[in-house]
Amino acid sequence: MKVLVLGANGFIGRHIAFHLRAKGCEVIAHARNPSRLAAMGFATLAADLTDPACHEVAFWRDRLPPDCAVVNAAGLLTGSSVEFKAVHVLAPAAAYAAAGRVVLLSAVGIAADTPFAAWRREGEAAALAVGATVLRAGIVLAGGAYGG
Repeated sequence: MKVLVLGANGFIGRHIAFHLRAKGCEVIAHARNPSRLAAMGFATLAADLTDPACHEVAFWRDRLPPDCAVVNAAGLLTGSSVEFKAVHVLAPAAAYAAAGRVVLLSAVGIAADTPFAAWRREGEAAALAVGATVLRAGIVLAGGAYGG
């Protein structure tokens, strides 16, 4: 199985990428700056999800192998509305349209009245529109877990 992991340079995304690789998947690790991921032996895809080019399905179709699944672990805790929309909705929706199966790692508490929660709800809607599986992590405890 071929899997693109969006946000593979983040704490959770990196663990997902290592797990999938250990299970025999061909992992393409995405990050804005994937040099650390490449040093760990991953095939990489450098892309800034706020770049409008990433909001086009063709961007992802040109870079993904056929039948590639997407696991989306990318996300922002803070940022502008433009950045939130790009990272949580626009770029992922384009990647989903170019992919086979989709899994979104979301978060609990998205009913809250915060920018993060509002954009996570929109991101979940985009994922569910393509039949994705949405997982809501309840708590992340570890050294290096930003926000956890």
